[in-house]
Amino acid sequence: MQNYHDVNNAFPPEGYPEWNGGKSNRHWMGTFPRLLPFFEQSSLYSTLNFSLNYKRFSSGTSGTQVDSPANIALPNELAAQTQLSTLLCPSQEETMSSDNDERNFFLWRTTHYYPNAGAVGFRPPDYTQYYRELSANGYPVPAFEGAKHALACNGLVYSGSNTGFFTITDGSSNTFAFGEISWTGFKGFRAWHRGTYISSIGSTTTNRKLYYMSSKGNNRFYSINGIKRAYLAGDMITYNDRGVLNNIGAWGSNHPGGCHFGYADGSAQFHPDTLNIVILLSLATADESDQITP
Repeated sequence: MQNYHDVNNAFPPEGYPEWNGGKSNRHWMGTFPRLLPFFEQSSLYSTLNFSLNYKRFSSGTSGTQVDSPANIALPNELAAQTQLSTLLCPSQEETMSSDNDERNFFLWRTTHYYPNAGAVGFRPPDYTQYYRELSANGYPVPAFEGAKHALACNGLVYSGSNTGFFTITDGSSNTFAFGEISWTGFKGFRAWHRGTYISSIGSTTTNRKLYYMSSKGNNRFYSINGIKRAYLAGDMITYNDRGVLNNIGAWGSNHPGGCHFGYADGSAQFHPDTLNIVILLSLATADESDQITP
């Protein structure tokens, strides 16, 4: 991240979602494709086409439906079949995406580390509202705390973000850039090159867009290993929360007692699952003036 910032004067974004009436306007390549040259993957980076999407949308298992002949994202699809050991935790044997289409048709590899988008909902103990955008690209998105597709946008990497060290007023050692999700049983593993995916409900004039981010937000309900514990306890209501599988970080691992986080200052820290949720939310935000050192 630091080397990317040195070159681009900003951190890599989650992607640039656009909605102009056609799928061909969606450029949803994620964060890790942009970082490839900075962890010795320049050759793989050179095969990517950032003017294309990360896949052919509406492809299904047949792979025959595409946005348009000019927007067949074949180079990007092939690149994601490459397994990147840098993005995988040795404690987790699963290296494929959990999504049926991505796994069985595209043969895409996953990542066990996900960018931090920030925090959503209410901030304990005073329960003031975390700052977040109430709309994106002119369309409303869920803003209330329980929304399954609520988007965080006060961390380091989120959809269309333009952040850098200049935006981290809480301090780079107090803001994490990536978190680990590598526990056995997690059904939200997605391809490492994937960015934000947008779907819609209703008409284009009244609908709300559903944003599925690869970067993850944080809220007061889900602590480290919290979703893992729900899964092990058979609490499928909590486990199957689509917000957790998409936009909220189900941080956790197979390591005893916690998981790893990578910070904006380049350090890596192992945080226990006993970490107070107030501290976790503070570490997720970059500019909320709530500096707390774990």
